[in-house]
Amino acid sequence: MQNSYRLNNFNKIAVIQTAFIGDVILSFPLCDAIRQLNPNCELYFVTTPESAELAERIIPINEVLIYDKRNEHNGFSGIMKLASELKNRNIDLVLTPHRSFRSSLLSTFSGAVRKISFNRSALSFLYSKRVKYKYHDHEIFRNLNLLSVFKEFEDYEFDHDFTSYVNEEVVAVILNNGRKNILMFPGSVWETKKWPKEHFKELINYFNDFNVYLMGSKKEFELCEWIADGTNANNLAGKLPLASAIDMIKENADLVITNDSSPTHMSFIAGKPVVTIYGPTSPEFGFYPLNGSSVHLDLECSPCRIHGSNKCPIGTHDCMKKLSPKLLFDRINEDYPSLFEWKSEAIIGNEKG
Repeated sequence: MQNSYRLNNFNKIAVIQTAFIGDVILSFPLCDAIRQLNPNCELYFVTTPESAELAERIIPINEVLIYDKRNEHNGFSGIMKLASELKNRNIDLVLTPHRSFRSSLLSTFSGAVRKISFNRSALSFLYSKRVKYKYHDHEIFRNLNLLSVFKEFEDYEFDHDFTSYVNEEVVAVILNNGRKNILMFPGSVWETKKWPKEHFKELINYFNDFNVYLMGSKKEFELCEWIADGTNANNLAGKLPLASAIDMIKENADLVITNDSSPTHMSFIAGKPVVTIYGPTSPEFGFYPLNGSSVHLDLECSPCRIHGSNKCPIGTHDCMKKLSPKLLFDRINEDYPSLFEWKSEAIIGNEKG
């Protein structure tokens, strides 16, 4: 692609990402790259009410604009209302990693001189530049590729460490007893992406010598309470805001275990190892953990969805049910042997004592 633009020619830049929280997190490296390549620009970030508190903690972003598509910004009139806010800020460049119809309209009416998105975006013909959407690239690299139309991007080098650009707010809710900490996220927006709760309960028994914390939203409190019952796990679901959950991962987690959902990407931002469980979806769609590992079964029917669904298409949910806790624990032992070294050291220390 010919680099016909210079990013430094744009003073006010907006990134539009109003999808799920995980998608929003994966667009933060794009914001960081913009800031590196054009340090003097004003960077605006358009996202949902659910993701706004997290985006507000990202240092490269100057201002977060909330797109409340179910209330204040509902319908076409709502899109025009938010577009007017962008116009009032004299945005001259919009980058839109979200490929939805609404995001394309918002970009179109933003008043920006240049608008860039993917060739697979809805109403893609409305954009000034369309970058090829590469299905098997990681989402972070797909988003960064939106900058490939700019001359400065030729010298850009991707850095995996993003922990430095999240404002810190240390969360002190972890037991300080010398044991290592396992954080488990058993929830998901989609039912088929949830590993069975019985499996999570059984898996906890493999970590009797660890501190185990069950994490999630208020909606997932009862799920986590059921899993925690009769085990050594602590239920923290709904007790921490989203941004603090990332802080907790960053400051306290020795390993995160999660379904294919936003904690996979929260762990990346926090710089901590993660094991992601895949069922109806697949790492090949580009949402795999860059700093972790994944586990899934090779079944004829899987993967069946890029984002999951609320009901298994063939009614079995074998992709999750047949993925046993023992199989997952063996994978953790194989990929993270150092996680268990402290137990050996503690036993040796006790014997010497």
